[in-house]
Amino acid sequence: MSARSTSPWLTTGMVALIASLVLTAIQVTRPAPPRSRAPEPAPAPVEVMRVVVENREDTATVYGEATPFRIATLAAEAAGKVAWRSPALEVGGVVAEGEALLLLDDGLAKLGRDAAQAGLEAREADRKRQEVALQTATEQEELARREVQRLERLVGAGDASETLLDQVRTSFLTARSAREGVEYSLRAARASQAEASIVLERADEEIARHKIVAPFEGEISNPSVEIGEWLAPGSPICHLVDREHLKIRVQVPTGVVNGLDDAARVHLRFPGVEGPKGPIQIPGTIIGVDPVARSDSRSREVVVLVSNPKGLLPLGAFAEVELNKGPESAIWLRSSWFVFGEKSPIAYVVSEGERVEARLLSLGPPVFDGESKAWHPVRAGLSSGDLLVVDNIEVLKDGSSVTVLHRPPPSRIPAPLDPTGQG
Repeated sequence: MSARSTSPWLTTGMVALIASLVLTAIQVTRPAPPRSRAPEPAPAPVEVMRVVVENREDTATVYGEATPFRIATLAAEAAGKVAWRSPALEVGGVVAEGEALLLLDDGLAKLGRDAAQAGLEAREADRKRQEVALQTATEQEELARREVQRLERLVGAGDASETLLDQVRTSFLTARSAREGVEYSLRAARASQAEASIVLERADEEIARHKIVAPFEGEISNPSVEIGEWLAPGSPICHLVDREHLKIRVQVPTGVVNGLDDAARVHLRFPGVEGPKGPIQIPGTIIGVDPVARSDSRSREVVVLVSNPKGLLPLGAFAEVELNKGPESAIWLRSSWFVFGEKSPIAYVVSEGERVEARLLSLGPPVFDGESKAWHPVRAGLSSGDLLVVDNIEVLKDGSSVTVLHRPPPSRIPAPLDPTGQG
């Protein structure tokens, strides 16, 4: 009996069925992959504060030294021997404005003035003589003119000859020429008198140059002449110092200068100068700010004026100068309350669901309090009432879960400084 042939398609189907059953059995019996048993990150514990807008004094402390409000080097203006020296011309001597300090021998200068006075008087006499001569010449010209008119009428009537009329006309022309000559002489005499008057004024000025007077009230420093000493023009005599007011020149960072004007409050302290109650402390006034900044220090010079009525402050005294531009209203942050991102500082604010929101900040120049701690004004990024994270911010990122430990009242924020700098 012959065997039956099997279809190849049936064989292939059976093999595929058996393979699928085997794979299914393997998948069913394979153990499940291990799962991580690590818990979700715990919320970070943080302290927070509710930010509010505060006023804080914008102050800066710089240093300088006292210089005189005015100082002048007095020198001889003419050549001569010292004939008199004021008793006040000593170190520390106090002199008033216009007070005589030194007289030089002015004998020759006075002789020159006498000569100039005599020359002026001579020119004045010549002028008067010419004025009288002009008056006489004018009268003679008028008489000659009338004589010409009279003879012209007589010649017209046939009672006088033309020859006589010509003679009279010649006399008139001569009188007129004489009058014009006297006028020229008078103008010259007046100019000569004016010149002589100028010479006399110069002689008076030369005499005045032999007397040295104080140009302003002040104190004498470094006197250097004695009686009998010969001085040439420009020889130094002394320094005159005005200490009624003093200038304090300080170098202020360019960023701090912005906003400084004569209305800014200025307080000065002189550690090396003792007063009745310790180191002298006085207010000052800004009188000038240099428009040109120094490239080496990025600063500009500010000049402060202070009163020194009793002369307690010496020149060169070291000064601590506090410049106060007045209160600034802002939300103020300490440096530890924000972090620096790639583009700008970042602060974290607690939002709903106990998660934090990263805020990009725009900050102004810092202000330092009485303990030299920096406070940064927020220009943008925070609003009054925001719940700001103030610690453990290094572990946070936008959307992090947190646990707020306390919700302090606004009084947690340190009070703003008073004008004296005592926080």
